[in-house]
Amino acid sequence: MEKILQLDEPLDIPLFDEVVSVFYEGKGTSQEQRVAGEILSQFQSLPNAWLQVDKILDSSNKLQSKFIGLNILEQLITTKWNSLPKEQQSGIWNFLIGMILASSNSNTNIELTHKADYVLIQILKRDWNESLIKDLIESSSASLSLCQNNMYILRIIAEEILVNNNSGSSDSFEEGDFTISKDLTKAKIFKLKNALFKDFQFILRFCYEVLNNVTFDSNSNNIKDIISLANSTIITLNRYLAWLPIKSVMDSDIVTLLIEKFLVQNGTRSNTLKCLTTLFNIKNPNYVSGIPDFETTIIQYFNYILQIISNNCNDNTNNNILFLESRTNFNDIYQQSKLEDQLFIQDWEIFLCTFLHCHRSIIEGICKDLAPQYNKLLLKAHQYILQMTTINDKEIFKIALDYWHDLVSSLFIEIENYPFNQINPYMDEVSLGTGALNPSLLKQLPLKRNFYSEICSKLREIIINCMVKPEEFQITMTEDGNFVREVFTETENIQLYETEREVLVLLTHLDVEDMENLLWKQLVQLKENNILFKNSGEHFNKISWAIGSISGTMRVETEQNFLIKILNLFGELYMASLTKEQIIIYSSNIMYIVGQYSRFLKNHWSFFYKVMQQLFSMMHNENVAIRDMACDTFYKISSKCKYQMVTMQECDQENKPFIRVILEDMPNIVPDLNSSQLNRFFKTCAMIINQEQDFSTLRDLTVKLMRNENLTWQRIVSQFRLNSKFFLDLNKNDSDVNEFNNCQALIHVLRINISVSKALSYNYFEQMQYIYLDMLDIYVNISSLIKDAIQQQTSNNTNNNNKIIETPQIRLFRIIKKEILRLMQCFIQNTKDSKIIILDILTPFMNATLSDYQNSPSELKEYELLKCLTIILQKCGDQLINHVIQLFPLVIEPTLMMINKDMISYPDHRREYYELLNAIDKNCFQVFLELPICSFKLFFDSICWAMKHTNREIESLGIDSALIMLSNIDTHYRDTNIFKVFFQEYYLSLINETFYILTEPDHKSTFTEQSMLLTKLINLSFNDDISVSIYEKINGIAQDTTNKDYLMQYMAKLLLSEFDNLKEEQVRTFLNVLVTEIGDLDLFKTTLRDFLVQIKEMDGDPTDYLFFEEREMELKMQRKSKEERASRIAGWARSY
Repeated sequence: MEKILQLDEPLDIPLFDEVVSVFYEGKGTSQEQRVAGEILSQFQSLPNAWLQVDKILDSSNKLQSKFIGLNILEQLITTKWNSLPKEQQSGIWNFLIGMILASSNSNTNIELTHKADYVLIQILKRDWNESLIKDLIESSSASLSLCQNNMYILRIIAEEILVNNNSGSSDSFEEGDFTISKDLTKAKIFKLKNALFKDFQFILRFCYEVLNNVTFDSNSNNIKDIISLANSTIITLNRYLAWLPIKSVMDSDIVTLLIEKFLVQNGTRSNTLKCLTTLFNIKNPNYVSGIPDFETTIIQYFNYILQIISNNCNDNTNNNILFLESRTNFNDIYQQSKLEDQLFIQDWEIFLCTFLHCHRSIIEGICKDLAPQYNKLLLKAHQYILQMTTINDKEIFKIALDYWHDLVSSLFIEIENYPFNQINPYMDEVSLGTGALNPSLLKQLPLKRNFYSEICSKLREIIINCMVKPEEFQITMTEDGNFVREVFTETENIQLYETEREVLVLLTHLDVEDMENLLWKQLVQLKENNILFKNSGEHFNKISWAIGSISGTMRVETEQNFLIKILNLFGELYMASLTKEQIIIYSSNIMYIVGQYSRFLKNHWSFFYKVMQQLFSMMHNENVAIRDMACDTFYKISSKCKYQMVTMQECDQENKPFIRVILEDMPNIVPDLNSSQLNRFFKTCAMIINQEQDFSTLRDLTVKLMRNENLTWQRIVSQFRLNSKFFLDLNKNDSDVNEFNNCQALIHVLRINISVSKALSYNYFEQMQYIYLDMLDIYVNISSLIKDAIQQQTSNNTNNNNKIIETPQIRLFRIIKKEILRLMQCFIQNTKDSKIIILDILTPFMNATLSDYQNSPSELKEYELLKCLTIILQKCGDQLINHVIQLFPLVIEPTLMMINKDMISYPDHRREYYELLNAIDKNCFQVFLELPICSFKLFFDSICWAMKHTNREIESLGIDSALIMLSNIDTHYRDTNIFKVFFQEYYLSLINETFYILTEPDHKSTFTEQSMLLTKLINLSFNDDISVSIYEKINGIAQDTTNKDYLMQYMAKLLLSEFDNLKEEQVRTFLNVLVTEIGDLDLFKTTLRDFLVQIKEMDGDPTDYLFFEEREMELKMQRKSKEERASRIAGWARSY
């Protein structure tokens, strides 16, 4: 097999085919297949392998061999085309043209022909042929198959060169008009587009002539080929429509031709609809200027399309679903249809939604002012979309829902902007912010909302019946009938619910009475028909979710009446005899609803009291999911009503604030809650307490809240003081149950403290004082016990440290240490006064933790300590210089030794290590003035190491740290030794590292940050901000050389040494352009992107960087477009 690699002899095509067969067809042993794969890979990488391509394509009998040949040719073209002599370029072009012509007129595999087409287009992207479009058009008359292949070539040209931007036009370049191509510079794209734009009229005429000449004769032998040609032409036309001048399209008869001839044809109807969708997706009025009666024309087209879709529904000769009445049950039709027909319904929906989104206001204006007969057209179109909204298919539903969101938003905005004060001066204060307006008032006004009232009423019903589960509703039933807590991970479902909720909110504003009546009517029907809990309460759940979704949309009085009526009905259900399953369904829905209506609860305290008592009752439910949701609902309600819960209310039955009632009754409320539920309960109570304004009262409430936990803490600490081995007796083979429970109890108390600390914020200080020193003693003791266990294991001559680390006791000990560190993080994060941290917290904390971290095995170093230190630095900054000096030998160096072997191990430590360095960089950079220079070298090397990580988060941290370091040195430390050392020893190294990550494909996700760093580095030299010589320690440099000149020489030499395919002129031109753009990051990034394209090619064009005027014009037009948009849309422009 290796013989095929010897290209000094003629290629043995049968042998080559044999090697291909072994690898691709699985012939031979696995070893032979592996060897064949390696040989084929080596063959394709040979510099002169492309010279064998013609033989492979002409003589091989294997299809895969020919694909390999074309891949070799493609690789040559994309990397070395510009370095080939003209005669070789011409030979390759002519060979491909000949192959395409021959294969198009034979039974050659169509995929192979298309691969040859694609390779040909790679040449066009580098060397545009001015006559190609005309040649393709002229040759298409030779045969039907050649015509179809030429259409394919035109389509791929559009896809490779143009962006499918529906708002674009051939008359001007708009924002987004250029691709970020992997293999084309922006200058090349600019030239290619301009060249292609000249041929647009020929392409449009060609597509029209092909479509006009197509004849559908079912008796014809080649009817399938004709339909295929028609589809290929329509698809190609669709690719160009967004770029063709709209006037040219409208002046031709191509739109009428598409509608009359191809929309009614089964095989072409879907592609025709896609084409019409692209054509009518015109939002910018500038594109239609100069077209007389454009608005009337497109509405006539729209009317014509609707007639074709619906008027022939009774035509029995059409045994398909092309013709659909707007009142047809689309869901039944859809579910019973073939895939092709289902796709057509979806295309029809997209067309309707797109057209109405762009032109609905035009039809509405005509209906109002000129032609009321268009009312039926508008209603019919919306009835179609209503029917399609009922289809049980998520994608189809989402498309319709997005349109309904657009429609009801526009109807709401019209009401919002209506000049009520012109009707009645006393109505000046009417505000939709306080709730939906009275529908009887809205009906008297000339609003579009009245025209769509029936559509909106039907839509309300459909949305209610299609509600998906909100994130707050956490109960779900498993396949075996059990109800469990559901943790939402499907962001798509969450987004779908959010869109449904917004639509329902807007629909409520449009007619609050209709929404209220629909919800009440559906609930009553379920109850009266005794099907409330049918299918596990599926419909009952949806109604409840809809009720919860519209909270806050009604005015206070309306909401009060509505909710009392709803909750009374729920009360009747509760009094009925319910099964366990029904109680769970009922409980979950009532909790969800009351959790949404905090305003109602605030204004109805006696009802609030009953709701809370019911929630506390549900905390005893045997189903853990119900208890979970009860705790979450308690938190949600309390977060909205916390002020009322710490103050006396007129109707408080206990003559005390409700929080005191809760704290006094806690022993009866919480006994059935598990650990996580208890944490949420304590967090909620602490959040309420934190609302108390009187500090002594707040302290008293906190003491009451923590009473039992502090008693547990005291018991553990007192026993620990009596016996330092309280947590572990190392002489026992098995864990003592009591000791195990003591560890669990300690973990529980720590976690409760964390929850309370988060909620109390800086008011947690006194509770922390109570446990702080004891907590650190426990930390030291636990660390000592772990080390003793490891030493004992070592003394027994067993080198299996991992085994002892994974024992249940050691795992518990590590959890205790982690929770202590997490409590410290939370407390320090919430502390307002940095002096408290420095005077009371820091020294004992560092004494307890730093040496332990340094001396622990890598597997036992807790990364939470790094996180804690980062927070301390962020809080206290430059007040910690002496403490930060300690960090280098005790924390930073040991952690670096853990993570510098690779870029994967210890991911948590790795991330927190770089966060810590970043915090030192931002908040305490002056520490490097006190440390030896080797510490700065460690810091600098760590930053460079971070930048080389392929993990986006860590790489970004590295680049951010480098930028902060540069800013610190340049701004604050210009007169220090570190300034001199950095620019003489590290500056050029950072240039090297930046170019390294810029040119590595694995680092492209941080391209913008890389560009910012390179801009800053170059700027320092070109603005003469560096007062020392950056080449002082380099021999052979003339003394009068400026930093700017040396940097240019250095970067040019660096790039030429790394990329031997680049020419010196290319590099010089690139750098000359790059340094002129350091003041404009967008231009700077564009030039860098173009360079990244050129490093993949041999003999790239140096003029690719010289299209200043064109790029300036493009940027100006982009800025102008943004400014116009900001002036039209309120809130679009930033206010800062």
